Amino acid sequence: MKFAIINNNTSGDNTLIAAIPGKRIKVLQYTAGCDQNADIYFKSGSTRITGPIFFAASTSISASYGAGTPAGLVPLFETEPGEALVMNIKNRTNQTSE
Repeated sequence: MKFAIINNNTSGDNTLIAAIPGKRIKVLQYTAGCDQNADIYFKSGSTRITGPIFFAASTSISASYGAGTPAGLVPLFETEPGEALVMNIKNRTNQTSE
């Protein structure tokens, strides 16, 4: 099992973990925070594998499944074999209705 600490603040696609030929990247736990209004979602290569996670300014979230089975730990989500784990960030500005 490997661990990664990631600090990204660039809008658009950000490769968190590069593809490993023939291997899946399994996410067992994550913590994310935003200092401004933003939406994020995780992708396997170019395909979304989570729905959007909405953040208000200065908020954070932590998620973990924490369950084990005889076959091993159950991930929150995972990539397809040979695909990178990507996080897409979409910064939102405060919008007012007219």
